[in-house]
Amino acid sequence: MNWSAPPCSPARDETSGIFQTRLPPTRDKIKEVDDFITPDRQATIGEAHPELIFRKLGHSLRLEGKKSALGRDQRITLLADRGFVKLSKWLTQRYGTGIGRDDLIDACACAVAARDSTSRVGGDEFDPRGLRMEINY
Repeated sequence: MNWSAPPCSPARDETSGIFQTRLPPTRDKIKEVDDFITPDRQATIGEAHPELIFRKLGHSLRLEGKKSALGRDQRITLLADRGFVKLSKWLTQRYGTGIGRDDLIDACACAVAARDSTSRVGGDEFDPRGLRMEINY
């Protein structure tokens, strides 16, 4: 991508014309996790992807976009069915915390996967550090 603005500012990708925000703090958090994880730690800590989790919870039905009211409600219902019955209340209590609505919903999905996951994508290949290249859902 060819960015037209410095990090953390709205920028237009010169190739696609799409406006996005570059987030080095996110990159820094990813590096922090990458530095922490080892093959031994990977035995109990796995990487997950919320949309794969929701696809599994929804029995492979395509959900509406997570930023839409319907998509949000679909995800909240799927999570309530798995024990997150207070999620709607928690969503009203996040103001001023900096926690995004979709981030809280995604975090709950990852908690469900941490508790219940038996599915993964990949896992047969390893990176140069000996980590399994996989996503759990």
